Amino acid sequence: GELRWLAGALGEVRDSDVLLGYLGMCLDRAKDEHGGFLRRLIRCERRVRRRQLGRLREAVASPRYASLCDGLYRRLCRPIGGRGGLPALGGALDVPVGAKARTVLQRRRQRLDDFGRKLGRLDSDRLHELRIVCKKLRYTAEFFAAAYPPEIVEVVEPMVRMQDLLGDVHDLDVWGERIVEHETSRRSPAD
Repeated sequence: GELRWLAGALGEVRDSDVLLGYLGMCLDRAKDEHGGFLRRLIRCERRVRRRQLGRLREAVASPRYASLCDGLYRRLCRPIGGRGGLPALGGALDVPVGAKARTVLQRRRQRLDDFGRKLGRLDSDRLHELRIVCKKLRYTAEFFAAAYPPEIVEVVEPMVRMQDLLGDVHDLDVWGERIVEHETSRRSPAD
């Protein structure tokens, strides 16, 4: 939960950075009549980013962040499981890492399979869920790669591509909402 809180604060700034990069590219290629709109949108997004960055700085300076770092440091430095400092995998010290990896990876892959062949019919929220599922499968595969057969690496590359493509789709959804919000806030009721 605490890492989600921090990731949320970081994610807001990241989203603005990516949008600003995209808008800058659009401005470079824009027709003259669109330049004014894009420059206004960039100025607006820079203000949004400054506010988000301020919230991120407050978060990093907060006691909550200090507690998070302290707790992580203490957990990483103490022996876990009582057997020479070897970490417990899901509370089952007697389960070999490979067996645990197989179980976790199968569960993650099943979650991916749950989306089936519905990809073309998924709305933006479900596409975002799929991206998170791909991300979790990818990171789990990367985490267990050293303790698992070489085939595990074959999972990583497709998940990276899917995660990137679905991330682009999600960014476009978010950007579309922001652009509409920007223009709606600027117009008078008569418009």
